[in-house]
Amino acid sequence: KPFATDELLAVIEKMIKLTDMRGRQDALMSVIKARDLAKPLIGESKVFQAVLQRAQCVRGHEANVLIEGESGTGKELVARYVHELDSDPDRPFIAVNCAAIPEMLIESELFGHEKGSFSGAFQRRVGKFELANGGDIFLDEINSLKPDLQAKILRVLQEKEIYRVVGNQPIRIRFRVIAATNVNLDDMVAQHTFRMDLFHRLRVVSLRIPPLRERVSDIPVLMGHFLKKFGKGEKSISESAMARLTDYAWPGNVRELENMVHSLVIMTPEKLIAENDLPQWIVKKNTSESDDRVLGELLGATVRDLVPLKRFVNQVEKRYIRHVLVKKNGDKTQTAVVLGISRTSLYEKIRGDFVH
Repeated sequence: KPFATDELLAVIEKMIKLTDMRGRQDALMSVIKARDLAKPLIGESKVFQAVLQRAQCVRGHEANVLIEGESGTGKELVARYVHELDSDPDRPFIAVNCAAIPEMLIESELFGHEKGSFSGAFQRRVGKFELANGGDIFLDEINSLKPDLQAKILRVLQEKEIYRVVGNQPIRIRFRVIAATNVNLDDMVAQHTFRMDLFHRLRVVSLRIPPLRERVSDIPVLMGHFLKKFGKGEKSISESAMARLTDYAWPGNVRELENMVHSLVIMTPEKLIAENDLPQWIVKKNTSESDDRVLGELLGATVRDLVPLKRFVNQVEKRYIRHVLVKKNGDKTQTAVVLGISRTSLYEKIRGDFVH
């Protein structure tokens, strides 16, 4: 300050154009990233190869795909694999993490908005669906969408057209939806937290990614890949250490394995990674002691403090409900879905001073 009005308007106009260019650049980079990541997926187990064979059946079809699997199993990698099965290199792949976008912005993010549609909307913005025209849009964690937005996406799938926020002109688009969820949508439909009609629209082709504990034979293959990736081929692992890894349940799946290998490469001074180099939560002295520790944590006491079965079950259930509530940030609807009980049952347990 002071500044000339004309100069200020010229700067604002330039920034608006730059913002629009960045939006289109992000879409282009998403396509490039898809090409880079969609390499043959690692896994020789029968269950994992069966998933890839089912995915290959989608080639040449515009059928929507629903990918189900626990966190860390590689759902986005499989989505990009499905996308790359089609031979057209110019088809866009637009990825959207539905859970990562604030609720007040997600409609604008998906469908775009017109200039002046809300405070700060200085220009028209193209949404993710429009950017995906002629290609695929990947909706990750689609289970996090609220019911009103589920209804709007259902209409988009039915009509193949969108309206930008406060826009009144329909925009025809052609796209395929690849959706992913780490929650059982069947349960959410039963709990009336996810629309049944949208569920069936999405699940034209269903792919379930098995957790790592169901594809144990892939652990050595994945381990070798990550050692090469992070250790540049200079690190190896002992047989006893590998035996521990294949015996571990891997609740965080492939992502947990990858991060652990990265840590081992950094923290292990020797070229051979031994059993005592592994994290303590993987190395267990013996099964009996491990069971004692787990049961003790569940009870909040040592296993020597033996209690009646009913009391044990109640305490375990109470602690697990509290754990799920924390994981779901207090969202009781989502907690009920994970627990496989009705919201009424959950509220009864809470009202009965079941969870403190």
